[in-house]
Amino acid sequence: GIEDQTLEMLFIAPEERGKGVGKCLMLYGIEHYKIQKLAVNEQNPEAKGFYEHMGFKARKRSECDEQGRPYPLIYMAVYEFYFIGRLPGMAALFFSIFWRPLQKAAPRSANLKKEDIYVKDP
Repeated sequence: GIEDQTLEMLFIAPEERGKGVGKCLMLYGIEHYKIQKLAVNEQNPEAKGFYEHMGFKARKRSECDEQGRPYPLIYMAVYEFYFIGRLPGMAALFFSIFWRPLQKAAPRSANLKKEDIYVKDP
């Protein structure tokens, strides 16, 4: 979900990773909900690498998560210059390359409803 320009959580099923779904969702969130920051578990280097690839950079680190559990978090923020002037074209490109083929390959994707996407309206 997204709240106050912060990505609260994004989970992609393991069998769907590497197909561009995460990129599409992130670009959509950045373009439409102005995502600027997020926190990622330090023990999840795959997720951290994905966010870095999407233009986010580590800004600070905590020893515990927000509930005080011993899961170190890395707080990341979007690198401003990465997306300037790129979003509309990038989103259209990723949706045309990845989303349409996914709808054909997995018809269940075509049946998503607005309530299936958990975001807080800005």
